[in-house]
Amino acid sequence: MLAEQNGGSPTGFTHEVFVVLNGTAAQGTKPVAILAGAARNDSAYGASLHWDGPDTLRIEYLRAERETLLMPELAVGGRRITILLAAGKRDALAPAGRMVQARR
Repeated sequence: MLAEQNGGSPTGFTHEVFVVLNGTAAQGTKPVAILAGAARNDSAYGASLHWDGPDTLRIEYLRAERETLLMPELAVGGRRITILLAAGKRDALAPAGRMVQARR
């Protein structure tokens, strides 16, 4: 699960990544990674989450001002999960702007 927060100027967007069981809320869990100022392409903020099999989560993004891998491994639902940061990955299909547009 990826959560986006707008810190306002000059900090911009911060993205926190959580690993939880399907259907479980992230509230009360600690993030596995935090990206500040991350972008998926030249006009899209954020990161993309990709599972490389059942036990490896790869967090892809083009660039970030700051990247922090807080938990390179954790246990979720009795399974050991490895977390990888993958900078330099351009997502050409990501729409411009923030990850989630406000609903009106």
